[in-house]
Amino acid sequence: SQRPTRLGQLRMPRTHTAPPQRISVSPDGALLILSSSVDGDLIVLPAVPESNDTNTRQFPFVHPADLEKAGQTDWIVRQHRRPVNEITWSRDGRWMITASDDRSIGVWKRAEQAEEARTAIPELQQFLRGHGARVFQAMFLNNNATRLVSSSADRCSRLWDLTTIETDRREIRRAFDL
Repeated sequence: SQRPTRLGQLRMPRTHTAPPQRISVSPDGALLILSSSVDGDLIVLPAVPESNDTNTRQFPFVHPADLEKAGQTDWIVRQHRRPVNEITWSRDGRWMITASDDRSIGVWKRAEQAEEARTAIPELQQFLRGHGARVFQAMFLNNNATRLVSSSADRCSRLWDLTTIETDRREIRRAFDL
């Protein structure tokens, strides 16, 4: 039987010593997202631009050590306060959600302008809060990325409708005089 061939490996910078906990590739293959195992950091790496002399043994994403050496810092995204347990993309790749030990779900959106959008770092749109313990998993339920489900250590699975979330928040604030 033939052994698999290793096609490259990712070099992490010395300043980021925690191993990745989760890894996810955008549906179009343009972004690799890693979550840190000790904090809420997300590491966002663009795909290596294709060239005519394609090296099939090259890791297909830019190395964080190379970004750090070049003085770039925007590839580390700090929004969650605790480790991220899940990174999930919508089918069209425009939306991403993160489930975290900080009891929240991050809802992220990619830029939509031209080719740069493929490698643009997703921007946090909102946090969904409501679980009483760490959130293990979250995933989209429909094609237009408006409904999602999450599961948590609080022994609950929650259904979220992103089209009504603001209305729901206003009603809760009004009902409880918040």
